[in-house]
Amino acid sequence: MTLEEILKDIRSDRIKDIIVDCDMGADGDDQFACGYALASPDKVRVLAVTCAPYNENSDETVESGRQESADIIAHSETEVKYGAIAGCPDYITRSGGPVPCSGVDMIAKIVREADGPVYSVSTGCITNIASALALYPDIREKLVTVWLGLDGLDST
Repeated sequence: MTLEEILKDIRSDRIKDIIVDCDMGADGDDQFACGYALASPDKVRVLAVTCAPYNENSDETVESGRQESADIIAHSETEVKYGAIAGCPDYITRSGGPVPCSGVDMIAKIVREADGPVYSVSTGCITNIASALALYPDIREKLVTVWLGLDGLDST
């Protein structure tokens, strides 16, 4: 999609399909973002919540975030087609390239199955989305990324 097409779509009344990509468990921003999205069915349809590592890279932090996301989804009583998904257990900056994992595979599947564009709203590290885009370049035309996590931009 071109920038003009993205802006036109964002401004339209069409309900947007989104993936909430977060580092749930690190700070309260992710819980609020997820809850807000789930409580806004007239604006967005949450297809999945993907979880990235926080504070330390590990399968445990990702699984903890996935469980917390699943709890929020369950309490919202909102259908989330693909549910809460554990993402990459490490950071793309530390690994030196895309981090393959089942969560990244699922992002590609979700985007490929969607009828139109899918927006990823990322509130934590961008590893899941960046890895999906690097490993599955065919999804680039349909995945629009809104990244709200800006810390660490000055690091190498």
